[in-house]
Amino acid sequence: MKQSRIEDVMPLTPMQEGLFFHHLLSESQDGVSDVYVAQLVIGLEGPVDAELLRKSAGELLRRHPHLRVGIRQRRRGGAVQVVPRDVVVDWWECEVG
Repeated sequence: MKQSRIEDVMPLTPMQEGLFFHHLLSESQDGVSDVYVAQLVIGLEGPVDAELLRKSAGELLRRHPHLRVGIRQRRRGGAVQVVPRDVVVDWWECEVG
């Protein structure tokens, strides 16, 4: 039997409903970005084991399902939070200097 790629599906919390509302509102306005979406850029100095750091980020997501949650809108309206069983860490490295 094939295992589902989805670990869990749950209703949104009141806070998630508010965030999702603002996301939909920002999508409807041309040129306005979603204020609740952020990317993280970290500058490090000195020797860094980049592979170990990437694996650690993956392990963090594996251990804590709430960090893998995505919000999906249902065809009938409403939205739910979906927890994928596995995620791939989107990782990009560059050297400056």
